[in-house]
Amino acid sequence: MDEAQVKQMVDGAVAAAVEAATPAIVEAAGKAVGESVGGQITQAVAEGLKPVVDRVGKLEEAGAAKAPAAGDPQVITVEEFERRMAERDAKAAKDADAAKADAAKAKARDAYVAAKMGDVPAGYHGQMPATDDEAELAKAEQAVRATFRADAKAAGMTVPDVGERPPSSGSPAAAGPDTEKMPPARKLATALKAEAAE
Repeated sequence: MDEAQVKQMVDGAVAAAVEAATPAIVEAAGKAVGESVGGQITQAVAEGLKPVVDRVGKLEEAGAAKAPAAGDPQVITVEEFERRMAERDAKAAKDADAAKADAAKAKARDAYVAAKMGDVPAGYHGQMPATDDEAELAKAEQAVRATFRADAKAAGMTVPDVGERPPSSGSPAAAGPDTEKMPPARKLATALKAEAAE
């Protein structure tokens, strides 16, 4: 092999290595040249490409060390995606069950108030807890009644301690005036008037 052919082979190997810019291509080119023309040329090629290899290595290290920015899209695996979706669905189901339980407790509270606290002004009903525990509701009822009596006493009125009493039966007209939009003092007076009438 003459000198021109050797130079042509070396130039080709260098051009390929620079274009690819990876250590793997450098190693492959060096091996090919070494097998063809000897170790001396291989060493010359490796030394000539060393700056390129070093530069590529630094760029790769910098890319690997760079942390993703806040706005960069996050790449996750299929397994991670499925895990997140399962967690989301489980949370949604748990929240739905909790909402149903809360609704059932509120319904039980409302039924208790309607059955046993018809003589207490509606403005006090909101103090009853949302629960389906009869014992807790009974205890709360006594506390609400005590508050009602204390408010009446502070207003100079007396409320008989009648305990539990079912609501009045009959049509809505017979049940008395609507106290929902009345001021608290008028509600109290209306309730006391209804007590006296009974």
